[in-house]
Order: sequence, then C-alpha cells, then structure tokens
Amino acid sequence: MQRAYEEGSLPRVLQDAVGSDDARPVSIRSRPGLESVRVRRTPAAATVVRDADGRFLLVLRANAPSAGRWSFPGGRVEADESLEDAAVRETLEETGLHIRIDRLLGSLEIPHGTGVVFEVHDFLASPVGGILLAGDDAADAGWFTHQEMTLMPLSDGLLEFLVRAEILP
Repeated sequence: MQRAYEEGSLPRVLQDAVGSDDARPVSIRSRPGLESVRVRRTPAAATVVRDADGRFLLVLRANAPSAGRWSFPGGRVEADESLEDAAVRETLEETGLHIRIDRLLGSLEIPHGTGVVFEVHDFLASPVGGILLAGDDAADAGWFTHQEMTLMPLSDGLLEFLVRAEILP
C-alpha cells in the first residue's frame, strides 16, 4: 500500500524526525509498494582546504552524521546566510582557521535519519590565518596527506568525491 501525507498530517514519529526548524521546504518521496515519507532538505556547506604542502584539513566528527569519522569542516547554513559565508563560518568554528573560498567544487546529498537529507555544497578554499584548534562539534582537527587519508576512517565517499572534483588523480 502506498500512502502520501498532507502537510501537518504525518504520524508523530515522522513529525519528530522531520521537525519544524527553518530548513528548506520538504518534498514527498515514494517508491512503488512503500509509504511515502516527507523529506526535509537542510542546506549545508563544507570546505576542502589544502595547505602549502598539499595536505587536507580534516575534522573528526563528534556528532551525526559521520560521528567518529574524519571529514571536511562544514555544517548547516543559518537563516539569511549564503553558502559561502556558512562554509567560512563553519570552518572557523570547527578548526580555528580563517579561509578564503576559491570556488564551488560540487554538491551532494547525505541522508540523516528518517526524513532528513543534508544538501552539502563543497567549496575549495585556502587557509589565510588562525591557529588550528578543534572546536564546536569537531572532536579533533588536523592536516593529512592523501596517503594518510587512505588509512583513516573517513566520511562515506570522501576520497571518491575528491577524485570526481579532480582534486585527486
């Protein structure tokens, strides 16, 4: 049986999962034979930062999604904030480093629980100052070579993204 829910008529468990913050409008997703669920799309921004030695700036995620894995600094876009401003702010909060946005690398979707999808916009950036110190929801932060990254617990698809973005061969 397939069922779609109208605005405000979701079962309580889905209402709790979807929430009511200022995320982007929701869409209804369905597959044949399955109930439709309301999906809240939450815009987020992240940065791929490299130092003069070609190492990548990574943070160890303390919270979901990707808790316990190394990832690029980033997080949710606040109300009335541009994607670029969110990327700069999140990098500073999570690493203590000031950056300059160079260009947009691409975007991807990261499902997070029932009914939530983060729309992550990744930017190539350069460090311009600050002192590296993990903060906010980052348990640790550091600079890592590509070779070191192949041995680390990384967020799903991180290395593949760098290849698709032509940052890595």
